[in-house]
Amino acid sequence: MTDTTYRALGAGDEAALEAFLARTPESSMFLRANLAKAGIVDEGAPFQGAYAGAFQDGRLAGAAALYWNGNLMVQCPPALAAGLVGETLAAGLPRAATGVIGPAAQVEAAIQIPPFSLRRARLAARQDLLGMSLDALAAPALPGPGFTLDAATADDLPVLREWRYAYCREVLSWPEGEPARRKAAEEIERTVADGDGYVLRVGGAPVAYAGINARLPEMVQIGGVYVPPAERDQGYGRLATAGAMNAAKARGARRAILFTGLENAAAKFCYEGLGFRVVGDYAIVLY
Repeated sequence: MTDTTYRALGAGDEAALEAFLARTPESSMFLRANLAKAGIVDEGAPFQGAYAGAFQDGRLAGAAALYWNGNLMVQCPPALAAGLVGETLAAGLPRAATGVIGPAAQVEAAIQIPPFSLRRARLAARQDLLGMSLDALAAPALPGPGFTLDAATADDLPVLREWRYAYCREVLSWPEGEPARRKAAEEIERTVADGDGYVLRVGGAPVAYAGINARLPEMVQIGGVYVPPAERDQGYGRLATAGAMNAAKARGARRAILFTGLENAAAKFCYEGLGFRVVGDYAIVLY
């Protein structure tokens, strides 16, 4: 009989946690990138979280983290989700969990227990997880001399703050209002400060954005791709995404991943045109 135990993870557990997560690199990208960027000790700063592990016969068999922003991220066999999520929520007190993110079957198992089972989600989205080698990138050329694609700077923030808020409202079902607007602004400001946002311009005017929302030396995760409604259906999102991937490749990354909604055929067509292929599934549940 397998002996299963759960406990909070802390200083000294980093190597075991990274070794466990590295076995599922595509679906563990947020967990691995946040661990590398902010460490395992939780002081409430951006990218930090309260980590917990499930152990079977003394070996790490599952992990989860409740991050500074309220997102609970899981990587575990679904049968271990209930015990692991309970331990993680306890480790993160008094922080409340406002979302559950991870492989679809694991998220489904996690939300069957309180407090999630007692709440109505404002977003419950199944996603395709896509990946590709950056050596295989079929990057389209910029259409003409009026097109440029560069890393975003502080000068772009007035536009990008509005775009990020619109993205979060449209894609993540965020509520309207100043708290959501401030949160969106903080997110894009961090991304730009880290050098992970890219803007496509036509005649100097911004028309599309793509970002990297998780980074490791060998792999990046593309996220937050946004084209304002007036500029859609012209291939701008594909160009911006390719630019972000080319920049990651130049910095040494060898692989890229992203996730997109099952129903978003246009986005999937765009990404598959660049070389992405489905490598798994993902789910996002927000409350």
